[in-house]
Amino acid sequence: SATCLAKMNMMRLVADTVRRQTSIFRSPSNTAQPLIADPETEPYLYEIQRAAIHSLVPGVVANTEDKIHAISRIGHLSWTGGSSAAEFAAENYLMILVSILDHDEPLSLKLQVVKSLSELFCGNRRNQDLARSQSVIDSVINLMASNDGNQELRQWCLHTLFYILCDNEANQIEALRNPNFKKCVRQELKDDWKGW
Repeated sequence: SATCLAKMNMMRLVADTVRRQTSIFRSPSNTAQPLIADPETEPYLYEIQRAAIHSLVPGVVANTEDKIHAISRIGHLSWTGGSSAAEFAAENYLMILVSILDHDEPLSLKLQVVKSLSELFCGNRRNQDLARSQSVIDSVINLMASNDGNQELRQWCLHTLFYILCDNEANQIEALRNPNFKKCVRQELKDDWKGW
């Protein structure tokens, strides 16, 4: 029937989108060779890729809880997998994560993105520099400024900014250009951090 044919075409479109998303990965040498992480030799990269493909790539329908779980896994795997896993995640999924911060999404989802971003940027200069070029700094500062009533979110934003700005003068200059930065930091210094 026409309905069945339309559903099959939609499924093919989603499958093609996922296939395209997984074929754009780049190898660490930044050549044009596609990188599909091998579960045997690159388990952390494979799991990051798997989490994102099932819940975050365009064309995949996932509820908020599934997205939160996927973003949490990406952050944890980036942290436990070392710098290569963090760089892989940032290189391939940072734009998706930042778009969640910049759009009308549930605060619980944005909070998880901010937490996972802190794991991507912790001690990783390459990812810190990527944060500057991908407008992550402004997105996090603006999120912190727009959520006066959510102390947990603001504190995680400041925590993430610490990792983005730590020992990176260019990022610090970029943060100071944002008119909300100083005001937000001053506000957070007044907050009670004991329960954090």
